[in-house]
Amino acid sequence: MYDTIIMAWTLVVLIAVTSVSYVALQALDFSHLFKKASTWQIRFLLLVVSLALGLMVACGIEYLITKIIDLNKTLFYFILID
Repeated sequence: MYDTIIMAWTLVVLIAVTSVSYVALQALDFSHLFKKASTWQIRFLLLVVSLALGLMVACGIEYLITKIIDLNKTLFYFILID
């Protein structure tokens, strides 16, 4: 039951963090690392780094949510047994 809800929120977090990190990374100047007139390489680098950051954050949040749900199930199981 919770799997689809968690997956949906993970997708929302992934999209949100990726878009925010892409905009934030555009403030950095990568032009001194690349050759002249290589804007698509810079945009590709920003996209890959933003996706990686978004995926790390989304997976971390998904992990925490599943652990909290498992902890609640365990605690309620012991409360109901006593």
